[in-house]
Amino acid sequence: MNKKSKNIWPYGILAVIIIGVILLVMLVRLSIEDPIIDDNAYFEKYNDVDKNINTIMKDTKEFETYYSVYIDANQKPSHTLTQQPLSPYFIKGHRDKLKQSPKIELFTNTPNQFYVSIVPKISPSPVGDIQISLFLSRFHMEKQDLQLGVLKCDSHGLCISKDFNLNVDGRWKAILQIQYIQNNEIKKIFLEKEFFASKHS
Repeated sequence: MNKKSKNIWPYGILAVIIIGVILLVMLVRLSIEDPIIDDNAYFEKYNDVDKNINTIMKDTKEFETYYSVYIDANQKPSHTLTQQPLSPYFIKGHRDKLKQSPKIELFTNTPNQFYVSIVPKISPSPVGDIQISLFLSRFHMEKQDLQLGVLKCDSHGLCISKDFNLNVDGRWKAILQIQYIQNNEIKKIFLEKEFFASKHS
């Protein structure tokens, strides 16, 4: 009886090894079929942003002492707090459920444009050669992301995107990459603001 009981152990150990190998093969196959997508929503690789997060946050706070930035869709932005994009690293999380009907600012049946206004707080400013790029991201739908490129800015600090079309209703996130030179060093910061898209009535 004892001899038969002892003979079961090798089979148990073998079964555990086989199950482990099967799970490992399944894990490798899953990784190949559904690879982790490197998040580059902020124009940079996730690892690069993560590595420089403290510098980016410091530069953002410093930049905001020199300039105010405002953004709106399909019209020039009013210089109010509601039109100011915020750093994604300082935005507080919120639930997806809306407490009231959203304001429709982007349209899915007519072309759209973004307007960005950059207003100096200090003159002269130690910041120069400002270049603003715009990226439009659909919440939870990476395939809908749009690169709108570098905005054209006039001498008054008003920047306008090229025309673009949307075909999906709902929440979109406009992400600004602001590149500039300070103390002979190229710096980049990121700001974002949420917009809601629907058909133009």
